[in-house]
Amino acid sequence: MPDWGFSSVYQTLGQYPQLTKLASYIETYNLSSVLSGTGPITLLAPSNTAFAAFNASSLVSSILNHLLGHILDVNIYTTALGSTVTKRTALNNQTWQAQRVGGQTVVGRGKLTVANILARNGVIHIIDRVLRVS
Repeated sequence: MPDWGFSSVYQTLGQYPQLTKLASYIETYNLSSVLSGTGPITLLAPSNTAFAAFNASSLVSSILNHLLGHILDVNIYTTALGSTVTKRTALNNQTWQAQRVGGQTVVGRGKLTVANILARNGVIHIIDRVLRVS
């Protein structure tokens, strides 16, 4: 059972078996300190399935840049989103649009499959695709 709200985003990430590929990238690119910091942090966390479907050879920018594009320095909870578009900027300066569409939360072209996983320094949303950054 996940340690709701008492672990950092980084520690909480490790408690979800469907996020092992992302956790591996976080380690490889030394982003654990970013996700362990004071926050606030929102992590748009692509699932292992999302990474399996992702064509890394088609990247326009580096994998590190893509990872930073999934980290925002603000807490975004789906309960605060409505049908109007909310725009937020990730750590790589990529701007994402988030909104509720037909009862589902969409960020960029990704759909949240698990939302509002609480951590002491932020929130994690598991998404069904790796978001493409420019």
